[in-house]
Amino acid sequence: MVIPLGADRAQPATAQSGFTSDTAPLVDQAGVASILWMAGTAAALLLLVLGWVRVSRVASRASPVVDGPWKDQCDECRARLGLGYVELLQSDHRTMLATWGWIRPHIVLPVGARDWPMERIRVVLAHELAHIARHDWIIQLGASIFQAIYWFNPVAWLACRALRRQSEIACDDVVLRMGVEAPAYAGHLLDIARDLRDADRLDMTFPAPAMARRSSLERRVRAMLNTQRSRLPVSRVLGVGAALALVAIMLPVAGAMAGSQPVTSRFSGTVMDTVGRAMPNLRLLLTSTGDKSTRDTSSDDAGRFEFRDLPAGEYVIRIERAGFAPVQGRVALESGQDLEQDIALQIGSVVETVVVTTSASDVPPPPPAAPPPPTAGDGRSGPPPPPPAPPSLAEHMRAPREAVCAGSQAGGCLEPPVKLLDVRPQYPARQRQAGVGAKVRLEGRIGSDGFMKDLHLAAPVAGDFAGAALDAASAWRFAPTRLGGVPVETPIKITFEFRAN
Repeated sequence: MVIPLGADRAQPATAQSGFTSDTAPLVDQAGVASILWMAGTAAALLLLVLGWVRVSRVASRASPVVDGPWKDQCDECRARLGLGYVELLQSDHRTMLATWGWIRPHIVLPVGARDWPMERIRVVLAHELAHIARHDWIIQLGASIFQAIYWFNPVAWLACRALRRQSEIACDDVVLRMGVEAPAYAGHLLDIARDLRDADRLDMTFPAPAMARRSSLERRVRAMLNTQRSRLPVSRVLGVGAALALVAIMLPVAGAMAGSQPVTSRFSGTVMDTVGRAMPNLRLLLTSTGDKSTRDTSSDDAGRFEFRDLPAGEYVIRIERAGFAPVQGRVALESGQDLEQDIALQIGSVVETVVVTTSASDVPPPPPAAPPPPTAGDGRSGPPPPPPAPPSLAEHMRAPREAVCAGSQAGGCLEPPVKLLDVRPQYPARQRQAGVGAKVRLEGRIGSDGFMKDLHLAAPVAGDFAGAALDAASAWRFAPTRLGGVPVETPIKITFEFRAN
């Protein structure tokens, strides 16, 4: 597929004409992907912030628990786990049971927690304080941010879900090591899950460890009833050994990745003119939008070009050729991409400027000069023969032009248009008497038959100037532009300057 790039640019065609152009970028696919990624990340982070605000509002309305069975059991469990101060908050929310905060951790209790039996209070506090001892709040907050950044990758979602599930099972093991019977603990867990039906909703909007997530309840009950499972925590020696083993595996991989050559990309294609002929010997410039480095190449005899070993990123390609619109477009390359893109150069616009004055419109054109009379002795007798009549416009149109591109199969051989009939506008009478001038800008096309087409005002103008300019320009005739010997349409831009003397 051929993609035309660019439009018009001024290049001289006659003393007062030329080619003009603008630019048009290629579609930036990498930019679209970046916008989608940023939109997804922003939405995920917004949900995280909204969850944070929700818990903060509930906690701000909660009252501290300073005495009673909750306070007594909290102090006892803190002492057994070696924790510092933890604030208990009694909220007015029916389903809020969560632990949050790192430096100053809080346990937020639901409104009905004051009526729970002592055994349930003990297992709930042991479980929530185990989260604090394990620093699960800050770990799950980091995991939620990671999931927001890599929202498009299902592996990130699966990893965060597994992290939350294993965190709950580890805290269940802490409760069981404190002497709570597994069947009794499972029963309390099911009762709490039945009472707190919105715990999963909290899990989706805020990384606060919640005890009664129904999504992981079945796995947790099976794990706590499994008598063959070891509930001992990982020893420090085993933890250090696992970390060293992970580092030993990652360092060689990281070194291999650092030492490997980056995957580069390739951009190639064919440069053509608008009739589909390849254009050889064209210089192409490719500039990186990042480090501003520039590469150049030339099209071969078949119009082919190629840029190799390009790092992934965005580039600007530029091509210039006299008589054609300059090409300037954006190219986005992904790592390892082999982009094949053909480019078609467009013909530029003919530019004409005509100055019309009041004095010039009042002076008739001079008559043609009479031939000199014959002199005696010139060997001729009788009156001289009349001069030959000038060729008509139709004869001009039929006359063959010089075959500039004869025998050439290469594209880009351009023969500019030649004006055959030039009609000057009449200065409008009322504006001439008032001494008023104006500038009229017209746009249109020179057809492949040499006649003017689609002439229209490029900008509004007052008075009768527009009509005079349109009438005159519509009568112009050209020998049309030829591309490779084929007549083609050409854009034209005309400016009439009416000057009052």
